[in-house]
Amino acid sequence: MQLVSNESDGATCKFQPQEIARAQTQHEEHLNDLVRHPMLPFQLANLTSIFPIESQEDNFEHHSMIINVGEDVEEKIMSYFREAPHSGIILSARGSLSRVTLNLNSRRITYEGMYNILSLKGGYQLANAKDELKETHYMNIILRTVDGTRTLGGPVAGSLIAATNVQVTLLRFKSR
Repeated sequence: MQLVSNESDGATCKFQPQEIARAQTQHEEHLNDLVRHPMLPFQLANLTSIFPIESQEDNFEHHSMIINVGEDVEEKIMSYFREAPHSGIILSARGSLSRVTLNLNSRRITYEGMYNILSLKGGYQLANAKDELKETHYMNIILRTVDGTRTLGGPVAGSLIAATNVQVTLLRFKSR
């Protein structure tokens, strides 16, 4: 559960099987919880005051997805938003990652090990700028080692590889 590489030195490290088993057990316990966060109705009510939505049911779509072990979480989320390009936000994520690339002090740094997702937030927007569609998106993540000894986070700058199944909750706003 160390720094793997920072694009210049290529250092590597491996994680232990017991760390994988511990993370998988913790994740399975989380998946038995409710799919929807108990605060979701409150969050949606607040969003409608920020985003002018005429009819809530017709203008946004709540979606939960399970991203399988070994898949890229960032890629799957962006793929979902691009299916029907509109604005969208990441409400929550649960699970563990084995490889994470962050942008820290303008440097792409990759970590490898077993990291539990504490928070994954972000947004996506496809905007029309001067008759040209422009895509903008961001993701910020906070992680903790499965033994709880280290916390790290920052802007996502590359892949987020799932070590366990990762459950992500998204909200996609439809165009008017």
